[in-house]
Amino acid sequence: MNQTQLETRAELLGYFKAFEEINMKLNHTYSFRLSFAPPTSDISAAVASHLPEGAAEFNFASVTNWRDELSRTLIRWLFLYLIDDPTSGCLTDEDKRFALSYDDYRQTFTDRLVTQIDSLSPVQSAYRIEFTDFGPEFHELVLVAIEHLVFVDFECTL
Repeated sequence: MNQTQLETRAELLGYFKAFEEINMKLNHTYSFRLSFAPPTSDISAAVASHLPEGAAEFNFASVTNWRDELSRTLIRWLFLYLIDDPTSGCLTDEDKRFALSYDDYRQTFTDRLVTQIDSLSPVQSAYRIEFTDFGPEFHELVLVAIEHLVFVDFECTL
């Protein structure tokens, strides 16, 4: 991995950590993870070794357009703090003075993250992991790149 790729990886990890903290609530714990593993032809075994504690059964489905899937997932999870739900609590920007308050800017931002992930090693395919027996809200994508697997995990626990 060259210096540019190391810097890109560090930047991505920083974004994930920052948004994890922004979304944190007193009664909810969020975990946003981006992790890498060596490439393998046995995706099922790689996923099984990466599972969170307590998750045993899963299915995985091939994702046709991994860029769109990842972008939608990033928008859903990174910007939870903006959801206008009075029962769950949110940050408000009534005057729309912050760029991330705009849907178009959020899309541009997440598209940039997707491009950065792909720049580390071109993504060839992707899988959405669906858990059949795991309690917390958890969402995982596995991106199969030339040089590595990329696990993109989002979790919320109460």
